[in-house]
Amino acid sequence: MTEFFRSAQVRAALAELAEIQDDLAHTMSNPRVLGMEEKKDYVRKLKLFLEKQKLFFFRVSLSDDPEAVQVKDHILETAQMFGFKEMTGMDKFFQQLDETIKKVEKDLDEGVDI
Repeated sequence: MTEFFRSAQVRAALAELAEIQDDLAHTMSNPRVLGMEEKKDYVRKLKLFLEKQKLFFFRVSLSDDPEAVQVKDHILETAQMFGFKEMTGMDKFFQQLDETIKKVEKDLDEGVDI
């Protein structure tokens, strides 16, 4: 493990991301239908997860640590599966994800059952 990933701040960020991701995955793996408040709570967690991901990506992008560079490259490769194009940049990619989540949140606030 390199110095970047030994940092208490980085380890705490990764642990928090993993915890939120596990919570989101657990909710989705549950076969029951979510109520409106549960859906809203899920979307709030998605927003939080996206914000934490943005911060983590920014952090690895600033580092020249070999493992951080490798993680950044892996994130970029994974993002391509979800429509990311390197020419538009990760800021645009995160912005599109944020807009999608905001639309879902707006629909839920307006009572649209998704």
